[in-house]
Amino acid sequence: MDAWLLNHPKYGITLRNWRENGTVPRKAKWIASIMMLLSGILMLFTNAPFLVKVFTDLTMLIVAIWLWMRPEPKVGLEPDQK
Repeated sequence: MDAWLLNHPKYGITLRNWRENGTVPRKAKWIASIMMLLSGILMLFTNAPFLVKVFTDLTMLIVAIWLWMRPEPKVGLEPDQK
């Protein structure tokens, strides 16, 4: 499975860049951030206890901040071409 993912034509470059350099493409950051925002909003309308809502939303905020602090890969370059 690992080799298949790393050699996948669509996801392989992103995964190799993450492993080798810790980079995350801007598009992936946006998609993840939007999904966390929507999840956080939906969480507010659940019957979960207030502290669970706060903890969950705060955790997603911290993850989003961490994600946006990751460097972005140089466009069009394979990890070993840098």
